[in-house]
Amino acid sequence: MAQQNESDKLCRTVSELSGITFVIPAYQRGYRWTSQEVRDLLDDIYNFDIGSQKDHLFYYLQPLVVRKIDENKFEVVDGQQRLTTIFIIIKFAAEEMRSAKCPYCLEYSTRKGSQQYLDNLPVSDEIDDQNIDYYHITKARETIQLWLNEQADKARAILNLYDRMMVHTRFIWYELPDDVDPKIEFRKLNVGKIRLTNAELIKALLLSKDNFKNEPHALLINKRQDEISIAWDGIEQHLQKPEFWSFISKDTRYTTRIDIIFNILAHKYAPPTLNKEDDHFAFLSLYLTINAKSNQAKKAEFVEEIWRKVEAIYDRFCDWYNDPDKYHIIGYLTHSGVSVDRILPAVENVPNSQVVTKLKKLADEMKQYSDIQVLTDLDYESNKRELLRKLLLLFNIATLVCKSEKQDRFPFDLYAEHGWDIEHIHAIKDKLPGTYKDAIDYLEALKEEFEQQLEASDDDDERKKQYADAANSISDFLSKANTTQKDAEDFYTDLGSNYSQIIQEDNNIGNLALLDSQTNREYKNVSFRQKRSEIIAKDSEGRFIPLCTRNVFLKYYSPDAKRLTRWEESEREDYKSQIAKTLQEFFS
Repeated sequence: MAQQNESDKLCRTVSELSGITFVIPAYQRGYRWTSQEVRDLLDDIYNFDIGSQKDHLFYYLQPLVVRKIDENKFEVVDGQQRLTTIFIIIKFAAEEMRSAKCPYCLEYSTRKGSQQYLDNLPVSDEIDDQNIDYYHITKARETIQLWLNEQADKARAILNLYDRMMVHTRFIWYELPDDVDPKIEFRKLNVGKIRLTNAELIKALLLSKDNFKNEPHALLINKRQDEISIAWDGIEQHLQKPEFWSFISKDTRYTTRIDIIFNILAHKYAPPTLNKEDDHFAFLSLYLTINAKSNQAKKAEFVEEIWRKVEAIYDRFCDWYNDPDKYHIIGYLTHSGVSVDRILPAVENVPNSQVVTKLKKLADEMKQYSDIQVLTDLDYESNKRELLRKLLLLFNIATLVCKSEKQDRFPFDLYAEHGWDIEHIHAIKDKLPGTYKDAIDYLEALKEEFEQQLEASDDDDERKKQYADAANSISDFLSKANTTQKDAEDFYTDLGSNYSQIIQEDNNIGNLALLDSQTNREYKNVSFRQKRSEIIAKDSEGRFIPLCTRNVFLKYYSPDAKRLTRWEESEREDYKSQIAKTLQEFFS
């Protein structure tokens, strides 16, 4: 095999595995791929568009994770199944072409019989169930045979498949550092299903010694590698902090969070033919760009350019985080579906004094709700749940941005962690729960609520009479024997008609606020009074309550409020007016 630079070796075609012996260690089970997995690999390789001779495109397999044993001998940590399947496919190619031969060897630390069995495997025979390894190997062989028989021209299909596999199919090659235990890495990749990340592959790519060959001696090479590695770890540690990460991303799938920066850069460099849906798109984008450079000096320059851009994006994140207005608006955008790779270009080359204005434009869809009439038309039942959530979040953020003092920061990590969503400030069910037991439980809770409201209320006599009569009516129904779910539903319908002043569901924006999932579950269909008590209790414990939710239940939007136990119609109007006024100020 021709001599390759270290960075070139990070992706290898099947033919470039020539002369390598792959050792399958004892801690791994044997070959276990299903027929569907074998078919998927055949279809993916055979149907991949390799382009013209000039394009010379590649189909990329998942990373082959290895540990070096000797010069041409590697322990397989992850990738045994693909290596074995390709080995079996090449057996079929060898039947058609004398020159076809698997370029690599497979060796088993403990299952020597499996090694001999694979080496001597005929391309046609019965399923062998002597042991579990032989069964799966011969099952894969049967699947390959069936797949080939389905092709219009079997001989040509074998030739095309072999060519695509040898020349146009690449493994992403990842060699474990010497200080990493392969057994631990195997468990992480296979038992924990924690896949190798783009960042881990890119780190190996960028820190390759070949990228620093312009340095006069080894000490300077090691110094530059260490500088990048230390800075890399510092960025990763900062991105792992929940309060920092949550304002630029709500994505919890990132294992290594510096990936978010490389994903942004990858789109700038990726060749148009590269599949953006590939799990390793970011790595492949940078890998192909580096290896397209005409000489080692240009590769080294590109690596330095990439690292400067990584640090520049990270510095931009830090600037946003440290500026209260930028922090709040970007956090709002992030949690409203605007990704950071949309935010960055929107403010690129914008003077710092105009960045906040630019950021607000990304939230322009919400500007219309600064009109009180448009706002009033919003309700819970209009299939605009996500819009309402975004609006109430923006109300909280705009309140903080418009404050003259900037000491408060909205904790986006707690907002995401506790599942804050829209819920009724004062809730009354429009219909009973679906089971008889739940219906009776709800009626008992409603009776208790009316009795408590009667005791605590400073309402007029007519409203007090409604509470008393409704509570008595429920008591009478609950005392009856042998009632059914249908009886309960009919009773509740009549109750709503007779006492509509106190039993009515209000789904308008004036009766909606952000509440955490736990409070929603525990107090989903209870009155303002009960929810208010719970909010005050949580606030006194120092628990996170969104500012505007707290203001609602403390009635700060209605300074003349007299009844603290009920959410009055006039207070709902005051609340809506405050939302509109705050949005007007925010967008002005």
